[in-house]
Amino acid sequence: MAIERNYVDQDLGLALEAFTNARAENFRAIQGLSADQLRRTGVYEGFGSVTLLELLVKLQDHDSGHIDELTHLRDLYRAPDGV
Repeated sequence: MAIERNYVDQDLGLALEAFTNARAENFRAIQGLSADQLRRTGVYEGFGSVTLLELLVKLQDHDSGHIDELTHLRDLYRAPDGV
């Protein structure tokens, strides 16, 4: 997917803005959903049948993994003076 989306050639600022906007739109879409709505199922390619709640957990886990990776990279390349 990263190759298909050509992440390596994207402007970092624009990519972060697009990501932020997409997550904000996701949040607006799910805000106020009932428990019954969160239990609705669909088919997620590569995973099979999932509820909306399961999909949201997968998104959160996925994003958390990337945050961990970025934190690790930041710590590796942080200047000795802590900047």
